[in-house]
Amino acid sequence: MNPGEPQHPGGQWSGVPQGPPTGGFAGNQDQTGVHHPGTGSLPGPQWGPDAQHPYPGGGWGPQPSRGPGADLSVIFALASALAGIVTYFMGFLSWVSVSAGAEEELNRWGADFEEGQGGIPAFFSYEIVLNPGKFFIALGVVGIAATFVLVPRYRRALPFLAVVGVAAWLALFAAALITPPFLDLGAGAIVGLILGFLQVALLVAAAFLYGLKKDDAHHS
Repeated sequence: MNPGEPQHPGGQWSGVPQGPPTGGFAGNQDQTGVHHPGTGSLPGPQWGPDAQHPYPGGGWGPQPSRGPGADLSVIFALASALAGIVTYFMGFLSWVSVSAGAEEELNRWGADFEEGQGGIPAFFSYEIVLNPGKFFIALGVVGIAATFVLVPRYRRALPFLAVVGVAAWLALFAAALITPPFLDLGAGAIVGLILGFLQVALLVAAAFLYGLKKDDAHHS
């Protein structure tokens, strides 16, 4: 037994080293009591993909990532789908109604033609003026097709649907404007024009937002 070596009163070794272990420095311990050999300092926070940040509830670990935000193009497309389906059912309501003075208006309108004071517009035809049901059907089909944007791979069809919807609404709008003066627009025509415009506006906005998003993803 060498002098200066610590002993218990019973002559046994305490087994506790009095100096720092090899590769470490005295006092190199964090607040949890875990020794970090050979570093000489506490490990600090790192920056980068593997950065360690404290959780709000305490502890260390990778910072939780946020989920993707809502896609506005999908929201607009679904809203346009709802408007398109309602527009389709407007085809079951009255398109035109005969006004009280329809006979007088018809005679005056015919007299203007006889005197050379009137003309026949390009849109004035039976198929457009008195048979606009196909335009309501087209807007309804576009509305149902717009629900397919719930599947990501089908969202590329948004520009095509927007073009078809705009064409159908423009035809419906022309049919309403070209209606002879002795006929009045019915409830189905008025509500269908308003909801149809809302439908195509939302669909065009959805197509633009989708295109801008794809462009940003391509450049990034």
